[in-house]
Amino acid sequence: MYQMATLENVPASTPSTDYESPKPETLNESTIDETLPVAQEMSDQRKAIEAIGVISDAGGDLAIELADLGGELAEILSTTKDQTAMFSDLAQTTSDLAIGARDLSNDTDALVDATALVATEMTLSKEIAEVTRDDILQLSEWITSTDKKLHALTGTISSISAIASSIDSIAQQTHILALNARIEAARAGVAGRGFEVIAGSVRGLSDKTISAAGSISETIEPLIQGVTSIGKSAIQARQKAARAEASSKNILEYVAMTQQQVVEVSERIESIDGFVQTASRLSTKSEVAFASLRAGFEDSTEGLRRGSQETSELISVAEWLLEEAILSGANCADERSVRLAVSCAKRIAGEFESLIDVGHISKEDLFNTNDLEIASTSSARSRSKLSEIYDSVLPGIQGPPLEDPSIIYLFAMDKNSFIPSPNSEHSPSNLLGSKVAATGSEPSLDKDRIASGAAQNTKPFYIQTFRRALQEDNRHQSMKDISAPIFVRGEHWGALRIGISANAELSNSTTSEIENRTSIDETTQSDINKVIDEIAKVASELGLRLAEVAADVTSLTTTATSQIRLFEELEDTTRETTDSNRLLYSDAQALIGATLKVEEQMKWASEASNTSQNDVSALVSWIESAEAELDELYGAISQISRFASSIDSIAQQTHILALNARVEAARVGDKGRSFAVIADAVRDLSDETIKAAKKIEVTILPLAKSIEEMRESAINAKERAAKTQQSSRNITSAVSRVNGQLEELAKRIRHVNSFIISANNLSEVAVAGYINLTDGFRVMCERLRNTSDKVENLVKVSEWLLAQVVDSGAITQDKEMVDILQMKVEEIREAYERALRDGRAKDFELFDTNYIAIPGTDPQQFLSKFTYVSEEILPKIIDPPLENSSVDYLVLHDNNGYIPIHNRNASQPQGSDPVWNNQYSRHRRIYSDKVAKKAAESLAPFIIQIYRRDLGGGHYSLIKDVSAPLYIKGRKWGCVRLGYGVSSKSDND
Repeated sequence: MYQMATLENVPASTPSTDYESPKPETLNESTIDETLPVAQEMSDQRKAIEAIGVISDAGGDLAIELADLGGELAEILSTTKDQTAMFSDLAQTTSDLAIGARDLSNDTDALVDATALVATEMTLSKEIAEVTRDDILQLSEWITSTDKKLHALTGTISSISAIASSIDSIAQQTHILALNARIEAARAGVAGRGFEVIAGSVRGLSDKTISAAGSISETIEPLIQGVTSIGKSAIQARQKAARAEASSKNILEYVAMTQQQVVEVSERIESIDGFVQTASRLSTKSEVAFASLRAGFEDSTEGLRRGSQETSELISVAEWLLEEAILSGANCADERSVRLAVSCAKRIAGEFESLIDVGHISKEDLFNTNDLEIASTSSARSRSKLSEIYDSVLPGIQGPPLEDPSIIYLFAMDKNSFIPSPNSEHSPSNLLGSKVAATGSEPSLDKDRIASGAAQNTKPFYIQTFRRALQEDNRHQSMKDISAPIFVRGEHWGALRIGISANAELSNSTTSEIENRTSIDETTQSDINKVIDEIAKVASELGLRLAEVAADVTSLTTTATSQIRLFEELEDTTRETTDSNRLLYSDAQALIGATLKVEEQMKWASEASNTSQNDVSALVSWIESAEAELDELYGAISQISRFASSIDSIAQQTHILALNARVEAARVGDKGRSFAVIADAVRDLSDETIKAAKKIEVTILPLAKSIEEMRESAINAKERAAKTQQSSRNITSAVSRVNGQLEELAKRIRHVNSFIISANNLSEVAVAGYINLTDGFRVMCERLRNTSDKVENLVKVSEWLLAQVVDSGAITQDKEMVDILQMKVEEIREAYERALRDGRAKDFELFDTNYIAIPGTDPQQFLSKFTYVSEEILPKIIDPPLENSSVDYLVLHDNNGYIPIHNRNASQPQGSDPVWNNQYSRHRRIYSDKVAKKAAESLAPFIIQIYRRDLGGGHYSLIKDVSAPLYIKGRKWGCVRLGYGVSSKSDND
């Protein structure tokens, strides 16, 4: 399909492209034959000049519109640059978000790993704490059992002490008896000699018994102290064991709670990870969109720059068109303004020369430019001679014209753009005169271009158009700057400039004293033809370049519209990211809270673990000490047992001696009666000693066994305590590792939280930026659409200009193509009407609109009742013009845009490639583009349209399309169109 560059709706002020040139009046038959050539020439000359005048007015309007368009494009370009800067900031923000999201993703992966490690360590710590708790419980039970046994041992040892005391008492009595027996033996003399021996033996045995009993007592006392000491330390150890057991329980509770918190942390991290994945996807989506937008921005900026530059050049073209028309002598709207400027310039030059003649100023002072430096550095510069002369000359010339409301300013300046007025500054408002200063307006930014153009021009006059800003209501006003050079004594001094509002005309009173315009008779037909030829070329170039600008603006509008959609998508994406970040922030805060709880619980667990370790270490020390003391107790009890055995042996011997004493007493009779009594007493005492010794032995055996058992259990307890101590160390180490991991976890969580806070801020900034950009692009799109309307209207003006040139009779390429077209219209009309007469077609068939779609065609093709007859009769008519290398096509379509047959090269059977079909199978199709519609609807003898055709691959060609209506038997059937190419650059140039 062709890419259009025209609009349907044309403002009322725009000349219609269906303009039909007026027919020249026919001459009266009474006209004298010999005056006919002269009259005809004069008529043609007036017609041509009138046409040039019309074209001039159109060119002036066109220049104004182009100036307005250029300003609009420049403002859009400036806005685009600002938005590009904003876009770059947003792109950086989004890039930071994307990078942060990726970093956050890595952090969440690390968080997951750290949480898993903490969970593992917590499980291990729990297992170790459970083992430690059981070991400490067993140690506590052993200490309790040992304490009870020690209490029992204390009682047993006390009973042994009592027995030892009893043995000592018996031994003392036995000793006394032995002394008495010795006395009796001494009294009995020889008869008592045997008793003496026995008494001595009994005494010796009693001494040994006393000694053994003393030894038992001495041994029992430290034994009791040892047992007491062990008992007391056992109480302390039991307290420590209870505390260690409580610490182990606390550790287990803390570990259990920590495990629950770790589970919550894991769940939170999974939630964060899900959000991170979503944010990453959104960031990737945003990056892709930004890549597309960046390319769109670059294309838009370049297109706008190209459009602004092209518009600036077109302004010069339109201004030249206007100047050429005025120089030809055409009567146009700006002709009076030009004559006023030229007249005022001549008057100023005359005044300057008169002042030079009378000696008021020298030519050197007049052309002196030193005041330029003064003016540029000081607003309070002294008046020079030139300034005084300027003030004396200008007001008389400036005053009356400035009374005309159409004139904005009128002043003179030298060729360096310097205004030698003492009241003037190089400020925009003062440059344009008091009227502008009073309204608070200033020229547009191209005032330097306008001033330079006027100052450097040496042609009879120079017309420039520009747009100035009105400060009071932020509006713009299009203006014309008409200047004429000032020559003093043949040397170019500067220029006289007049500023006129767009579409304004000077009043008759303003121009009543200026020179009379050039007579028509002074302009030769050759001059007119030359001007028309130049205007034709310019109008053609103007239309073509405007078509390119129109296509660029249309393309920019499409791009901007698509960018709006992308920005809206980015806005939605960023909003989703913001919402995700808010949820993520909430989860991160909960995660921080859970981590703080875990840290607090692990702190308690660490303290409990340290306490437990200290208590277990104390238990180990106590058990080792208790083991040593029990060894000493066992040795003491063994010694007591030996003492008891010794006492028993002594008591046995004493008993035997007592029996011998009794026998000896019975042998001596009455003399031995006292010995018998002593012997019985000694025997009884020895029996008691034997019993006491037996009791000691009986008591010592279970005591020794109990102590042995306690020693063995102490050894086992020491081993368990060592294991418990190692387990306690392991718990402490595990808790320490978990604390380290929790610190790292907390650090990463703080980093995640910091990023989320930053991401929230960035997202909010991005959303606000996207909204501003989207709103800005909507405004820009609307302005581009309005600009596109203006450009399309200007294209129509240029097309109308071409039609005016063709209608003027000038020999141009466009005229040649119109002639070919109109000839072919007649041939086609005759061919169809001949077919009707021959019966090859009927009226209703030629005007059939029941188009039947041809299945399987792409692009879609149709058949009509006149398709086949058209393919039969038209090729020999429509193909020959293509032998002209300038002709691109010659086709016809009905009022609905249906083309039954195309030129031979574009009427090929369709293939499988739609792109190829679109280029080489263009027949049997319905075209509804703007060019086709306008051609079908037009009733003018001909119209010329210019558009840009898409060649694919980013390349385009500019086409002029001239069309004329086709009537069959007086009924409008459709139109015939002839397209001819022009050399132009593609978009990529």
